[in-house]
Amino acid sequence: MKTDTQIKTMEPFDMQGFTESFVSGVQQNNIEIQYFKDPNDNQSFYARVQFLRGAQGKPGIVHGGAIAAVFDECMGAITLINNQAAFTASLKIDYISPLPVESLFYVESHLQKTERRKIFITGQLFDENQKLYAQAEGLYVIPKNEVE
Repeated sequence: MKTDTQIKTMEPFDMQGFTESFVSGVQQNNIEIQYFKDPNDNQSFYARVQFLRGAQGKPGIVHGGAIAAVFDECMGAITLINNQAAFTASLKIDYISPLPVESLFYVESHLQKTERRKIFITGQLFDENQKLYAQAEGLYVIPKNEVE
């Protein structure tokens, strides 16, 4: 798991092509997120994230849907950095511990395998002490018309 110190050595990744994204778009103000990519690794993607009060479900606790949206965007970014136009077919999340709002978290996503049009990606969300709060498995599919 990458911590803030390790992420600082990576290039920030600008999602400027997605300015209206639910998670990182300019219109939302409930999630503060910064993406990072190791320039030598197209199979991993990272983020530093803070969920603000507007992202809570139960008072003081981050809403599960906000967590899911962050996982989906961070995991799906792997398809983007590999120039693969894919969409989310399945996203399974194990919520291990409630996330307190306004705390700093890190997300790591990793490409596991590709089978023709199917792209399998995993993700983990943890705090600065490496405590795991949630983990995810995603299946992203390249549309038929995008396959050569």
